[in-house]
Amino acid sequence: MNKLSVASIASVFVLVIAVIAGPASAVSIANREKAPVKVEYAEGAETKTVEIPAGEEVDVCEDGCKLTFAGKSIEVKGEESLEIVGGVLQAVKLK
Repeated sequence: MNKLSVASIASVFVLVIAVIAGPASAVSIANREKAPVKVEYAEGAETKTVEIPAGEEVDVCEDGCKLTFAGKSIEVKGEESLEIVGGVLQAVKLK
């Protein structure tokens, strides 16, 4: 086998592993408001602020974190879906 073949096989192998592993878990926040909102999230000692445009959704903190919105804080774990509706950050209700 030549070097190009080995490199191609290695690239395909890495891609297959990434697809099987799937995306990293994250907390998803959807902004259902008509204006952008800002949410703070703290992972460990680091606190960040994310602005979510109206009608958009963002993923934050992969392994859980503390979220603060409108003066209220909640602890979340990875793979949670939240939304901001009527000025309140809440879990997405399944239908």
